[in-house]
Amino acid sequence: MDGEDPLREEKSRLCPSCRMQISALAVKCRYCGEEVGKPKLEQRTLSINDLGGESIYHRAPAGSVTEALEAFRVEAGLGIDGVGQPPDASEGAGVSAPGIGPDGMPVLDDDPLGERSGSAWYSAITSVHKARPPTFRERLKTVGIIVGGIVLLVLLGVKAPGWIEDYRLSRAGAVVPTFVDDTERMLREGYPPIDALAEAVRAVAYEDSASHRSSRKNALEKLIEQVEGLLYAKPFDSENLRKAQGLITRARNLYLCHATIELAETVQNDTKIYGMILIKIDQANFVATFQANNSELMEAEKGGVLAGRFRVHSVTKHSVTLIDQERGNRVVRCKVGDGPISLPG
Repeated sequence: MDGEDPLREEKSRLCPSCRMQISALAVKCRYCGEEVGKPKLEQRTLSINDLGGESIYHRAPAGSVTEALEAFRVEAGLGIDGVGQPPDASEGAGVSAPGIGPDGMPVLDDDPLGERSGSAWYSAITSVHKARPPTFRERLKTVGIIVGGIVLLVLLGVKAPGWIEDYRLSRAGAVVPTFVDDTERMLREGYPPIDALAEAVRAVAYEDSASHRSSRKNALEKLIEQVEGLLYAKPFDSENLRKAQGLITRARNLYLCHATIELAETVQNDTKIYGMILIKIDQANFVATFQANNSELMEAEKGGVLAGRFRVHSVTKHSVTLIDQERGNRVVRCKVGDGPISLPG
């Protein structure tokens, strides 16, 4: 219309999704239904009335595309002097570099960053995001921190209860109890050596000091003396052998050492040898046959040696008299169907 103001002519723009012509003031495309957003100043569609010339439309990229490109440039560090600077489109007489448009922006094609072409710009972009692997020194430092933390936690777990208890007692005004070794007193006052040894073992466990080890040694010597006294007792009594076996078993459980092991073997050997039984007597030849506790048969005649330690003193119709050469020539007698019994030495 001739009288209509040309400035009132409705401005238009392209939908960024379907590229159809829509109103510049539209917020949703009437063709594809996509949200197009409010128009920005750089997105205005200029008409012939704005530019003064033929009716030619100069369209700017949609807002979403412009924002995406700008965010990409900021993230990649483009436009910063010396790092990741895209080629200047104004140089080279208007000739754009591969992948770069006349306006200096990347061309949105199937290879937007020139990855396949191996451009320097793409290399600069990718190098920004490549993570540097940790060095050996950094890894060693990390391992040291972890191990140190574990050791610290273990030490705290072991020491913390004692520290807490000491602090609690100190705050309460109490004296922290100390261990008193009564081994020597028990030995002086005639306590059983096995009880004194138990006290000495507890003292060494509390504090492995020279004095506590000395008390343990004294108690062990007293115990060995007691056990050997039972083994050499005259006359022989099987009850003494049972007592000796009980004492050395307990001593070995309290304090396992060479002395307790050796003494336990000695007691065990005596228990076995004194467990033999006289099963028959050859009256014609005066030969006695014994059966050991392991069912082994042993023969002995008058004047001979039985089991490597008993000298056969006499052989009668009903009994055999033996002398134990390893136990101070202690005299024992065995009847048929029975084991050794005591006789006065």
